[in-house]
Amino acid sequence: FLIAKTIDSSYLNTFVDLAIAYEHVHNEEAAIRTFQEALRYDPLNTDVHNVYCSMQGNIGRFEEAAACFEDVLRIDPHFAGAYRDLQRCYLFLRRPRKAALVGIRAIWHSDVLKKRWEGKDRR
Repeated sequence: FLIAKTIDSSYLNTFVDLAIAYEHVHNEEAAIRTFQEALRYDPLNTDVHNVYCSMQGNIGRFEEAAACFEDVLRIDPHFAGAYRDLQRCYLFLRRPRKAALVGIRAIWHSDVLKKRWEGKDRR
């Protein structure tokens, strides 16, 4: 990973793979730094953000994960998976009202996406 990062430091998959590898060996600080580096190259990439947010939640940083998922939803307010994961963070943080509201949005956006996928609501 380090060689690939040196060869082409703007290649996002290299950063994401390296960050995930750091997380798997319990080097969370290196994983966080690597994700942040990836996001410097492409700050609007919701997929990278989402993996980063999930990693924050996986290591028990629910406040940080919630803030991260909120950032994802500012970039793409139709990202159903981010609503679902934000709901999970709010539940861990014992914020049931926020979790319920976000859960409703997750369901609504999932339904909207499903209709679009099936061709019933093509725009």
